[in-house]
Amino acid sequence: MSYYSYRSIGVILCAGLGIYPLLGQDASSSQASAESIPELEELIITASRTESSSFLVPYLVDKITEKDILDYNYRTIPEALQYTPGVMVQKTAYGHGSPYVRGFTGRQNLLLVDGVRMNNSTWRSGPAQYWNTIDALSLSQMELVKGQGSVLYGSDSIGGTLNVISQSAQYLQEEEGKFFSHGSAYYRFGSNGSSSVSRLESNIGEGGKWGFHLGLSDKIFNDIHSDGHKWPNTGYHEYDYDARFDYQINKKTVLTLASRTLYQDDVWRTHKTKWTPSWHGTSIGKDDDFHYDQRQMLNYARLAAKDLDGVIKAYSLTLSYVNSKEVQKNSRLPKEETYSNIWVNSYGVDLQMESKWKTLNLLYGVDYYVDRVYARRVTNNVIKAPSLPDGSDYELFGAFVEGMIPLANNKWELRAGSRFTYARAELGDTGNPATNNLTDSWSNFLGSGRALYHASDDWNLFAGISQAFRAPNIDDLGANGIPAMTNTFVNGGQGLKPEKYLTYELGSHMKKETVSGQVSFFFTQMKDMIVQRPEYTSSGDVVSVASNASDGWVYGVDGQIAWNFHPQWVCRLEGGWIYGKSDEYPIANNPNQVRESYLSRIPPLMGSLALRWNHPSGKYWAETRITAADRADKLNSSDSRDTSRIPPGGTPGYYNLSIYGGWNITPQLAWTAGIENVTDQSYRIHGSGVNEPGIGFVTSLRWSW
Repeated sequence: MSYYSYRSIGVILCAGLGIYPLLGQDASSSQASAESIPELEELIITASRTESSSFLVPYLVDKITEKDILDYNYRTIPEALQYTPGVMVQKTAYGHGSPYVRGFTGRQNLLLVDGVRMNNSTWRSGPAQYWNTIDALSLSQMELVKGQGSVLYGSDSIGGTLNVISQSAQYLQEEEGKFFSHGSAYYRFGSNGSSSVSRLESNIGEGGKWGFHLGLSDKIFNDIHSDGHKWPNTGYHEYDYDARFDYQINKKTVLTLASRTLYQDDVWRTHKTKWTPSWHGTSIGKDDDFHYDQRQMLNYARLAAKDLDGVIKAYSLTLSYVNSKEVQKNSRLPKEETYSNIWVNSYGVDLQMESKWKTLNLLYGVDYYVDRVYARRVTNNVIKAPSLPDGSDYELFGAFVEGMIPLANNKWELRAGSRFTYARAELGDTGNPATNNLTDSWSNFLGSGRALYHASDDWNLFAGISQAFRAPNIDDLGANGIPAMTNTFVNGGQGLKPEKYLTYELGSHMKKETVSGQVSFFFTQMKDMIVQRPEYTSSGDVVSVASNASDGWVYGVDGQIAWNFHPQWVCRLEGGWIYGKSDEYPIANNPNQVRESYLSRIPPLMGSLALRWNHPSGKYWAETRITAADRADKLNSSDSRDTSRIPPGGTPGYYNLSIYGGWNITPQLAWTAGIENVTDQSYRIHGSGVNEPGIGFVTSLRWSW
């Protein structure tokens, strides 16, 4: 069935399920009420595996809601994180996005959808596009927990863990026993690049018993304008589908079935091509084209219960299947044209339980994920060795426990946990008989301890020590290609050990009547990081081989504060700063020279200041926001060689002014608009391969029934 057939079916289903109710019904949209900038208190979070207030947890939590997505017309999930303190959103391409969380990105951060692990064993080092494979319009909220370590979710949870929570029919909020039907139609237009985003949603069900949600998004982004001209081939097309069915088996138990699919077509890595203009001295690529498209599908089934009477007070059992496909095409016509595909089928099971013994609360469980990896590469119609070994398998098993106990009449709260992990990799066809079907495995124990002190009703202090790790994956063991920042051919390595991290953290939460905020100071030690190390071959040539050849450290501070100085006015300040170094090989073809240098693409000092006004009636709101970043000139050798993305000497600093506003015309109809990059600044996020758009007008209209 063709792409357009799927789209047509989705439109018909959405319309058939939701459009017939009378227009006089109350809107189900979360945008129907105009609220102030979300306060930092009482955020119900799930990225820590249990529901609790963000004010009462010993780490920082940042939440982005559906209302935020609609108010600011965010294009993607990475862009929705752009104002989050401690986060820098790098974009190799306009259709990609790789958040740096406390200096870590890609496979050193963990991405979840409804608690289901999206990281797989093919994720490569450095910035990658995977966090833009989830439709931002399909979420109800997303929650970022920074620096808590790997006890709860295992490998890769180093800089942070992001849990994207999908939309549902909200059947528990409906009148019990009564059939309901709601829906919405959304359209967004952006003048810079003439982008067009459409979405239809439908929710039906029986109050208190069951609910079914269906959503369909269609997105067309054309080439953006920046620095006074058009940036060729930055546009792309995306289609998204999401569905969720919840059934209340009894008062305590619910069954959830969910499915989502994303297609991204014609996404160019423009910095690799000869069509992209130079900016502040960046080099011009050599390829005629370089596509990096994505396909992703997630299906899961979950049985969950809470408030049980036995030893087990709550449990959740999830079975999941994720199918991911990367499609890469690059050509230097007429000499060479290469197609490279990677398919991954990931199967998962996750069981978590909660128990209580006197005042001790226990959270424990097991999780198991299996990847099946397939790869193919063809150059000028000749089959070549793929970028990853075809037919590889990867297993990841974990068992964890975390206990929480209050002390001193609930003045203190202590949390301690531990996890055991077993990982196993079997390489497929590497193109080298010596490494074909090579098998390796690793086991690891780690722990964490955190304390929360209730200094007063509106002020908490916390401290923690958290271990984290990343097990070697298929990319580490079997990579076969040329990275973007160097022309040195790279190879996977054997005999690798897991990467290990240890984070110390001090922080505070505050919530008063008119002021709320949170801040954290952290220091992370890094050991046995897997990097590309130059090695001599038997013929005297030099290749790069994955090796546990780098140790390092990073420290910093991030936080935010919101001040409601008037019933209709709120001011919010957010910012972060980090500094870190690690071992590197400064000369790509010299295996004998190693030195300590800056972390790759280390974010500069960044922050934003917003001022928002809300009309007393709740019908109107307006906001202005200034975002700024210092010059990013702390470069290591790979950054200096990455001349197509990073200008000589570093990425210039910038400031950016944007203005937003909204009008709830009726309870069913909401309109938002904004002028972004008001001063038409020419700038890019550090390490990105494309500039941010120049001045542009963005507006959206949402009709709910």
